[in-house]
Amino acid sequence: MLFLGGDQVYPVILGRRLGYGTVIYAEWEGRWHRWVDRMACMTPGIVEAAPASFRHRCEVIGDLMADVAPSRDEEDTLRQAIGLRPEHTLVGLMPGSKANKLSVGLPFLVATAEAIQRHYPQARFVIPLAPLLTPEALARFADEAQNPDTRLFEGTTTATLVAAPDALPVLRTASGLEITLWPHHPAYDLMAQCQLCLTTVGANTAELGALGVPMIVLLPTQKLSVMKSWDGIPGLLANLPLVGDAFAKGINTIILRRIHQEGRLFAWPNLWAKAEIVPELLGLIQPQTVADQAVGYLTQPDTLAAMRENLRAVRGPAGASARLAAIVLTVAQNRRSR
Repeated sequence: MLFLGGDQVYPVILGRRLGYGTVIYAEWEGRWHRWVDRMACMTPGIVEAAPASFRHRCEVIGDLMADVAPSRDEEDTLRQAIGLRPEHTLVGLMPGSKANKLSVGLPFLVATAEAIQRHYPQARFVIPLAPLLTPEALARFADEAQNPDTRLFEGTTTATLVAAPDALPVLRTASGLEITLWPHHPAYDLMAQCQLCLTTVGANTAELGALGVPMIVLLPTQKLSVMKSWDGIPGLLANLPLVGDAFAKGINTIILRRIHQEGRLFAWPNLWAKAEIVPELLGLIQPQTVADQAVGYLTQPDTLAAMRENLRAVRGPAGASARLAAIVLTVAQNRRSR
């Protein structure tokens, strides 16, 4: 049984119940070492954290997502689909997938994109749609009439959905800025084409890091009640019906105060590196502030190149998929010979 993500207890239970060999791919930490056959680890730190008596079962294989790379023909097809010319610079916008994130994240990023293009007109913008999120559903969060959170930030503007039969859908603002919506999944080929991504916290920071895509990670706190993804009891309280928003606001106020004091990191590449290799902007940030920093990166290719190299260094060696396949075959052969 090969397990690639989620709660590692499930393959342990199923493997023991069905008598299967078990291989777990561990991106962040390994668990249940005693009851698995092999642990394929993304980074050496996961092996070092394992109990000494079970480290022989662990092997560093690198990042599986690092093996996803589009061919040159695929790159050309993608750029044509988006309408990118050689002089254009593609900037990815990743506002989240759930309503509580989109209500804040989408208007924030639309306003940021407008501010970027005023100072860097060759920028073009794309949003890779999350699975199960339609263009129509996304567009509602960019409409001031349907989303009052658009008024939380300076410079926010309404964007409307424009969909032509033979073209990708776009969000268009009153100033004429167009943000392409990319509906295909997974969007690794698209993400790999971005020179810079502006993203919320979450699994997308791990995906971007694995692809070596420079990013700015955003956590605006103008609406504390939308932050409900904490673990344990705080997360349970924040998601209670009716009273969850009030709990979330109080919990987040306390947690954010501790974060500022302790210098806690959120983006997965920073957690892997145990240092801030991609910038994290947390607090009462405004679109213009983010735009200024983004333009600074876009006009300094050497800085972006250094960030890209740091991301590649922390994700582990290439060829992870082949090493994982070899581990799975070894476990299967050992089971067969018993």
